[in-house]
Amino acid sequence: MSVAIGACYVWPVKVLVEVCVSSLAEAQAAARAGVDSVELCTWPDCGGVTPSYGLVNAVKEELGSRCGCSSAPRPVGSPTP
Repeated sequence: MSVAIGACYVWPVKVLVEVCVSSLAEAQAAARAGVDSVELCTWPDCGGVTPSYGLVNAVKEELGSRCGCSSAPRPVGSPTP
């Protein structure tokens, strides 16, 4: 539905909110706050690394499909082996 204001039309826009979390407790708090989705990563101080399988499963069970996962084999900026 659009609304005419003068010669302009204004359409309502839904802003989606995604937050980055590094624990189940943070994911639960984000869900309670009403975010649309979360991105899960661990060790955010180093740019984030891939979370463990167990953490991903726990958050997926809690939030369902509203969870994404970052994939980084080592901290950002670290030298390759």
